[in-house]
Amino acid sequence: MTESRTVQSASTRDTVLVETNPLSGPISVPAPRRRGDLPPLLAPLVLGTNMFGTALDSHAAVDILDRFLSNGGSAIDIAHDSVAGRAELIVGAWLRSRERRDHVIVSTRAGRNGAATPAALRSAVDGSLARLGVSRIDILFLGDDVNVPLEDSLGEAERLISAGKVGLIAAADFTADRLLEARILASVGLPRFHALRTRYNLVQRRAFEGELELVARGQDLPVFASFPLAGGYLAGPERDRVAARIDPNAERLARHPGRRGHRVRAAVARIADDRGVAPASIALAWLLARRAVYAPVMNATRPAHADALLGAAMIRLTRGDMVDLDRASA
Repeated sequence: MTESRTVQSASTRDTVLVETNPLSGPISVPAPRRRGDLPPLLAPLVLGTNMFGTALDSHAAVDILDRFLSNGGSAIDIAHDSVAGRAELIVGAWLRSRERRDHVIVSTRAGRNGAATPAALRSAVDGSLARLGVSRIDILFLGDDVNVPLEDSLGEAERLISAGKVGLIAAADFTADRLLEARILASVGLPRFHALRTRYNLVQRRAFEGELELVARGQDLPVFASFPLAGGYLAGPERDRVAARIDPNAERLARHPGRRGHRVRAAVARIADDRGVAPASIALAWLLARRAVYAPVMNATRPAHADALLGAAMIRLTRGDMVDLDRASA
């Protein structure tokens, strides 16, 4: 996407005007976020595609992709699993029809559930490339498979990078100890991780905040936060009901009972009401205000969700807002 003018002052965050497509014309979006060797994100959020090809047919998925792109989104994530092939076919056809491959960052995930052997990784990447109809995956998230020596997985990643099939690799759901092991292997010549993907949101903080965050920051690993709305819980009761109908995992992911869960959701709702925005936007804005977080990864089930996703990037929470949210979720 081509910037049409330099960074300008905004009441929320620094923004730029960008050309998205001939129909929408230039729009105002947050200034591109850059960290290390990662491709710069025009908007610091990633669109997940877990519902594409399952709960959402190709027409609904394309509507969401079009809205995401026209509003300044530039990164799309596809998890590699038994149903991801359908999502890859949809995204691949969309990229070709819109002729926007050079303007979109494509990431996928491989190596979890016993699939981190060199042969399995190679097969997963080749399959994804074929279904997407692209020559390279920009970011490959490598799942942590403790049953496969990490040096074997990283060795295959090195071959995939050398072949031009993968741009760079990142860790997905690694523990602090495994990140340290990976860094030691990188010091002797194997490829290093450039980011960490892990579950992180206002009601699920403890697993990340602590040793894992310290190691990630020590290794300068930007964090891609998965499940940023806690399975829809932080988007409010209406989202709970919609998610339960569409996503078979939503009920399991959205169980955050007790006073703490209610306290967090009440704080999110109050700040959202004060600002006239959706609760989801506040929950995402909190993540974006965390120093370790590079971008949340969020699924959408209709175009309006893409609006909330990208709208969060324009919100600057006050210090009082952050204190209230941190206290509620402590």
